[in-house]
Amino acid sequence: MTTLQLRPHRGGRKAFTRPRLLVELSLLVLGYLAYSGTRVAVRGDHALAMHNGRLVYHVERKWAPEVWLNQVVNAHVTLAKISGYYYTTAHFVVTLVVICWLYWRHPEHYRPLRTTLIAGTLIALVGFWLFPVAPPRDVVPDLTDTVAHWDIMELAAPRSGNSVANLYAAMPSLHVGWAVWCAFVIWWVYRQRHPVLATLGFIYPILTTLVVLATANHYLLDCIGGVAAIGAGMLVARAFGEWPGHRRKKAAEAEASESYDGVR
Repeated sequence: MTTLQLRPHRGGRKAFTRPRLLVELSLLVLGYLAYSGTRVAVRGDHALAMHNGRLVYHVERKWAPEVWLNQVVNAHVTLAKISGYYYTTAHFVVTLVVICWLYWRHPEHYRPLRTTLIAGTLIALVGFWLFPVAPPRDVVPDLTDTVAHWDIMELAAPRSGNSVANLYAAMPSLHVGWAVWCAFVIWWVYRQRHPVLATLGFIYPILTTLVVLATANHYLLDCIGGVAAIGAGMLVARAFGEWPGHRRKKAAEAEASESYDGVR
């Protein structure tokens, strides 16, 4: 965890500075390697993953929208392909853009929100390990695997049984978790200056939830689990004192202490 850095402003005020770029890039690379490595290493037992997938679907089947969303989307070629490309690209691209923007434009919020993302992702990886879940496309009858059926980005083969990826990492959904994180970042930064814009950011996780359900990649409970993982990551950031309010308080206390020492 990097330490709080302050730099002098005119009038003796202090402000947050960006953490070292190399350190942050290293953290992000290590986080991604942990994400990818864990998904491969804990592929889970097929029978157990299928059992857990049926269990999840049994719990939510009376009110879950996966089946009819999947039917609606795959009945239209263009909509199905848009959903497939959205599913395979948006969670990485949007999350990367948001974290780079946060680092460059709003360093005062960067550390706690970055810690929230990393902690939430690690918690999700533990979930993949402890509770492997086969996705709806493998469990629920008559569902179309949108990505494989339309061969989005030639990913049909990597989703086969011989894939090196973890095919049983449905619970929780990091697609939804990361989307919620992105929306929360926008809300946190703009909630006072542009409250309407801040609220509109939550359209992104809502759309992501619809897409992961419609493409038969996640259950609704997976989506709820993704939100819970990011919420737990936020608690971790708070526990380590890495939260905007905590850091501003520390900065104010440090400035007050220096001012007091200066007049003694």
